[in-house]
Amino acid sequence: MVGRGLAGLIRRGLKIDDAGVARSRVRLTADFDEVAARLADGRRYLTGDAFTAADLTFAALAAPVVWPDAYAAFVGPLVETPKAMQALVAEWRATVGGEFVLRMYAEHRGGAGAAVTAR
Repeated sequence: MVGRGLAGLIRRGLKIDDAGVARSRVRLTADFDEVAARLADGRRYLTGDAFTAADLTFAALAAPVVWPDAYAAFVGPLVETPKAMQALVAEWRATVGGEFVLRMYAEHRGGAGAAVTAR
């Protein structure tokens, strides 16, 4: 019973309700749109031709909605999540920002526990 009570406190404290989800989705869409705009000129990374903290930060913060394979090592396989979550992840992965996150993990994350290296 403590788990249910704690979950309720977390939901209320973090405003995890329909309105909060809608606000978060608007914010995520704006952030992903900004990444797409930055990459629209053909650059490989957010600030140009080199991997920087900006790329690392966006990829790390977007991982929960893009669910790269290396991220799954920490939270479990995507196929074990509810179908609604899988659909949401597929939606974010299909964006320019989502593709960028997947590429950052593929190119700059050697393994699930490997350190990120700059090129």
